[in-house]
Amino acid sequence: MQAFEARLQDSSKSLQRDLGDRAAKEATDITAILTELRQSQ
Repeated sequence: MQAFEARLQDSSKSLQRDLGDRAAKEATDITAILTELRQSQ
């Protein structure tokens, strides 16, 4: 049972890291798009 809980915790940490990375990339992408739109006006 401890092995299962350890795997579950590892999976949870991995998912949180992946979601954090994705959120950071999306924020960067949105900032770049908004900057480009502002400069084109």
